[in-house]
Amino acid sequence: MVSATLVSRFVAPAILAGALAGSCLADTTPAADAVVAQCARLFFPASSLAESLDAIPGLTRLPLDSFAPEAEHGRALRMALAYNRALQGIMATALIAPENQLMREFDVVAADTPWLYSTPGQGGGVAAYADAAGTLFIIDRSITTGRQGRRETRCLFIAPPDTAPLVPVLPENVTITDTPSASSRGFNVSARQGRIPFDDDAAVSTASAGFSMVTMPVPPGTRVADLAGIGGVTIFRQSTSNRSSQ
Repeated sequence: MVSATLVSRFVAPAILAGALAGSCLADTTPAADAVVAQCARLFFPASSLAESLDAIPGLTRLPLDSFAPEAEHGRALRMALAYNRALQGIMATALIAPENQLMREFDVVAADTPWLYSTPGQGGGVAAYADAAGTLFIIDRSITTGRQGRRETRCLFIAPPDTAPLVPVLPENVTITDTPSASSRGFNVSARQGRIPFDDDAAVSTASAGFSMVTMPVPPGTRVADLAGIGGVTIFRQSTSNRSSQ
């Protein structure tokens, strides 16, 4: 059994980053690699990010109303977020059934997703796409202002049911500092985390932003897989703070 401390270290949503080896993960795709390359860029407004993603071959832009709670994509997105939240509890204790943990977190996520309706280019934004295989690519970009202003990009790759989640190739300019992993009760998490340099800013050439990418397959043939209706999720996120934001 994985201890609660270990799982908290490896599974907390704000920390993890991912790439599982073996048969439980799907091979990467050029589209997935291109999305991560754009999400790992640091100097652009949200509107430019959406334009860059629109230009990636093999992706179809999805309207945001397709992510309403009652819509198919909307449920898949909320289940991916709920599964991310639920894994810590699933792996840390045998007292709660995994399906109960998942549905508890799903109720929480379903009640609080205002970021889905932010406006690109005005302090934040979201863009959503699908490829021919049915993988969803959802990009959430948020900006906060003030003394501790923060700019964050979160890219979710949601695998369709009975399909292993993708593990996109990371851009060459990132530095990997850790590759944690954890497994318990049939649930596996594997991650990469590190730094993205400010390559195009000579004044702060030694500065960098943190990033993480976590891959979380849903165990096939389980009750959780039946409830979630997704094959798993890979989440890439990076953030900067105390810098001017567009």
